Amino acid sequence: MSKLGCVCGHVIVDQTDQIPYKASFITDVDLFDFYDAVDDTMNTSLNHKETFSEQIIDRFIRYSADMYECTQCGRLWIGIGNNQFKAFLPESGKYQAILNIQHDRFK
Repeated sequence: MSKLGCVCGHVIVDQTDQIPYKASFITDVDLFDFYDAVDDTMNTSLNHKETFSEQIIDRFIRYSADMYECTQCGRLWIGIGNNQFKAFLPESGKYQAILNIQHDRFK
């Protein structure tokens, strides 16, 4: 996805890295399958063309989905597959930077 049109009229752009209004997530239903895939990767020999990190990233991409927060109205757009999204509007109806959670907040 490079652009997503929000129903409020704002265009959500995804054309770079470290976007504060984007998150990738793995559902709880898929989490243990992802763990198993990582375990399988750790127990297989790698060919010379692939590094361990490339295989882990491949597994993450396979099991994860994207989520975007509209910076205009605050709607959360959840990826449901095949480049389709479902929207959820927060009670405030405003952008709250809910996806801009810095990992160092939890240290």
